[in-house]
Amino acid sequence: MSVLNTRFLAVLGLLAALVAGFSYWELGRSGATLRVAVGPANGEDTRIIYAIAQVLKREQSSVRLRVVTTEGAAQSAQAIEAGQVELAVIRSDAATPANAPTVAILHTNAALLVAPAETGIKSVADLAGKTVGVLRGNATNERLLDVILAQYDVPSALVSRRLLQPADLAEAAHKLDAILVFGAVPGTVIDDAVGTLSQIRPGGLTFIGVSEAEALAQRQSAYEAVRIVRGTFGGTPPRPPENLTTLGVTFRLVANAKVDQTEISELTRQIFENRTELAAMVPLAAGIMAPDTAKAARHPVHPGAAAFLDDEELTFMERYGDWIYFGVMVVGFFGSAFAAISTRFRRQSHEQAQRLDQLLSLMRTARRCADPEELDRLEEKADDIFAATLAVATHEEIDPNRLAAFSLALEQVRHAIAERRRLLGQPDGALTS
Repeated sequence: MSVLNTRFLAVLGLLAALVAGFSYWELGRSGATLRVAVGPANGEDTRIIYAIAQVLKREQSSVRLRVVTTEGAAQSAQAIEAGQVELAVIRSDAATPANAPTVAILHTNAALLVAPAETGIKSVADLAGKTVGVLRGNATNERLLDVILAQYDVPSALVSRRLLQPADLAEAAHKLDAILVFGAVPGTVIDDAVGTLSQIRPGGLTFIGVSEAEALAQRQSAYEAVRIVRGTFGGTPPRPPENLTTLGVTFRLVANAKVDQTEISELTRQIFENRTELAAMVPLAAGIMAPDTAKAARHPVHPGAAAFLDDEELTFMERYGDWIYFGVMVVGFFGSAFAAISTRFRRQSHEQAQRLDQLLSLMRTARRCADPEELDRLEEKADDIFAATLAVATHEEIDPNRLAAFSLALEQVRHAIAERRRLLGQPDGALTS
């Protein structure tokens, strides 16, 4: 194989390696599996995430989800902050992980205060000295009650509370003056709680609004003002009898800010384009909403989610234009280098062919030469050609086939000159033509 062919194949190999490397890198990115922390294992948020994972698989999306169950939103927030997962479902009033912007709002839960009518409780201020059952009781929901009490200057110590689970409500309802039920509106948890309390305390219910919820939400970004319309929970008379406003919090799907923007754009697209199907699988998913993408928004949004929601997703050329430009530059560079090498080798090949032709011409001239001095000049020319070829061989590689032909031609020239000298030295001076 010639030197030119060897170098050409080397250039092709390098270009192939560059293309293969870029393809491997891109394919590796396009098949991303993102871990998502959500809990508890039997909770509504977990069912939503599993539904999203099924949709991604069915749609043959380039993004997949691997569910990592936790005890709840607080533990999910800790998991993403510790770098154990790429995504997490958190609630806005819990400890928000640093550097984990929002992808989507999965649903908004309201904190609804309900009291049997016979208790005479009509406002938050009337809860002083009363016992409130906190349904789905945990430290975060109990803190939510304290936030509402503080808004109306009701000391937390003056309100007794019992932490309950939905299954405990029927038994505990007779001992409670009011309940704080936390859940989506409409939603199974609040609907069931209102229905149960209506049956156990048949004198009617009073729905206690948090009319200053909007002002409270403006002061504390963790909260939202939630409007519950008249008759949301059915009944005659309708429950509630009038529209009311209360305090709520959002449950958000957040992502580590370092997760690739393209992957989050794809995840966001699949969530919002398949909301109807997700709601059919898990009714709570009907509450999925887009986060506020404004720069002044209270909760930062992941750039990948914002790109989809604002219809600013990068095109193929915008995403890979720099790589393509770089590839063109590389190909152009190596193409120019190959052209220069080819030109140089063609020139060298032409020079080597000329020297070979010169030797063949000297051989033919020597066989017909009748002048010993001319033979000396022919031998000097042969030596000059040999010296020129030797000078090239010291710093440049010569095609072995051409070098072998050159050596044979030089040997034939020297043999022809020597033979002609011998013939010219004969006494009769006989010459051959």
